[in-house]
Amino acid sequence: MKEGIAAEANPKNQSQYTYVIDQIKKMILTGKLTIGDRLPPERDLAQKYNVSRNSVREAMRTLQAIGLLECRQGSGNYIVNNLKEQLSDSFSLIFMLDRCSMTDLTSLRRTFEAETLRGIVWKDDPNIWKRFENLAHKIRISKSIDEIEALDVEFHMLVASLATNPMIQYLQMSINTAYQQNVEFLNVTYPRWSINTLEHAQQYQLDIVNALPKDYVFLNYLRCHDDIGWGLDYGSLVEEGIGERSHKQYLNDYFQGYAGGSNSRGELYNADPVTGDARFCGTTASMCGIEKAGFEQDDEAMEKAVRMDLMLHAYMFMQSGIPVLYSGDEVGQVNDYTYKENPFKAADSRYIHRGAMNWDLAENRKDPETVEGKIFQGLERLEQIRKTEKVFVSNADAWTVDTGDRSVLCIGRYLDGEKIIGLFNFSEFEKTAHIGEADGEYKDLISGKKTDTAEVSLPAYGFCYLKKVSD
Repeated sequence: MKEGIAAEANPKNQSQYTYVIDQIKKMILTGKLTIGDRLPPERDLAQKYNVSRNSVREAMRTLQAIGLLECRQGSGNYIVNNLKEQLSDSFSLIFMLDRCSMTDLTSLRRTFEAETLRGIVWKDDPNIWKRFENLAHKIRISKSIDEIEALDVEFHMLVASLATNPMIQYLQMSINTAYQQNVEFLNVTYPRWSINTLEHAQQYQLDIVNALPKDYVFLNYLRCHDDIGWGLDYGSLVEEGIGERSHKQYLNDYFQGYAGGSNSRGELYNADPVTGDARFCGTTASMCGIEKAGFEQDDEAMEKAVRMDLMLHAYMFMQSGIPVLYSGDEVGQVNDYTYKENPFKAADSRYIHRGAMNWDLAENRKDPETVEGKIFQGLERLEQIRKTEKVFVSNADAWTVDTGDRSVLCIGRYLDGEKIIGLFNFSEFEKTAHIGEADGEYKDLISGKKTDTAEVSLPAYGFCYLKKVSD
């Protein structure tokens, strides 16, 4: 310990050990103690501050617990900086005790990362960009959730390490550690069976719709001219440990492209920062990732985005009722941000998906190698199947089938001896569905190939229409 500061009396009449702690903290603040300095022996401290040795020992234990002091056997007590772990633990405790959401933690992290990323962009260091590009490539080719989660941690730790402000770097590292601790906590607390329970509830809701009187005829669409609202069963969410406001916030962030590795792009409408309520605006194509993939010129991402677009339409075509396409969806038209240049429209974000038809791009619908051609001709094929197969009439029987995988939905349709099974992979990974329809041979109406229903392989965001062709 460096000389130059005298001990003070205890003016607050506080407990002896907290008085010792305050005095040591004061010496650190005034520069009399720094990292690596050794404290005097306990006996000297007790004499200096006129307290008992037991009080000094209690103060030392407390300072060790908060990461400010390290006891080295046979050498003494040294000033250290091990506060990050304590700060991470504090974030975790706040998360649990105040019932904060992962979205709250994500929002806090994003605030600090935005400041760091501004500095990174300003420096424009090609070596830094290369590190980010390598990580992005690893994420794109990853085949498992665990691997992607590990790479996500690596990404955020990289951002934190590049912060030029040491305080921001320190906080970012602590937030990242707390984030990981709570992800692990949630994975243990809400295991796989809970997620499967949600899946079964969703299938149950579809079965309720399918069981309605056949006199009802629905208009079915993915998008329309209006904004999108979230119809959430808050009672079920609470039972699964999901908060109402935090989940709405996550959905809003996800579809804007801010959370969950989202490829979606769009804007909020009538957002209420107090309740978290908001409506969402964006075209089908932009929500599926076509806008993002095009901007980044990522062919692999574009292939997945187009496949998702077609899969969602195929799912919509599988429903009882009349399928409806919103203008522009037939060619994968993306968000139109030019509405902001019109003072009469700028305040209404719904115009983002009400843009004028881009007739130049629409001409590409005849070319199967273009995005517009793939979507237009894919939808045209679905329309032809819908027209020619009688199981799609409104009075056909419809039901859901368990696939053995929560990310793959299966819907069956039957009428007058004819049967079609629709399979839809909502995952970004290749999946295998086990439906085991053992009543005959099936043919995929999209590829024309015969398919074994015991194990049906689907690419990421893939789908198939399996028709029973023989007993």
